[in-house]
Amino acid sequence: MSYRNVREALRAVDPDLKIIPGGVRRSKRKLPRSDWEASGGLFCSRCGQETVRSFGGVCLSCYRDDIATRENKQADSAEKRYYRKKLSEGTISLAQMREGRL
Repeated sequence: MSYRNVREALRAVDPDLKIIPGGVRRSKRKLPRSDWEASGGLFCSRCGQETVRSFGGVCLSCYRDDIATRENKQADSAEKRYYRKKLSEGTISLAQMREGRL
């Protein structure tokens, strides 16, 4: 038994079922040019530039700068931990670090 659509299949199971037609209704109204020009974006709290997307109150470029500084700090602290560990193990000495051999 083949059905042409869902309505026929559901009607065969429950004839008293009330089927309400639905669908996606899209608005065909376009925003006038004057309203488009008047609508603005958000302003970055750090640099003050207008932006469309906000990441924690700052624009994308400021957000990327924050990430870069955070990664640099993490890299510096990881390097410090590495040298502290090597100094405590005794595999390197302060003299070698001063001479710049490492």
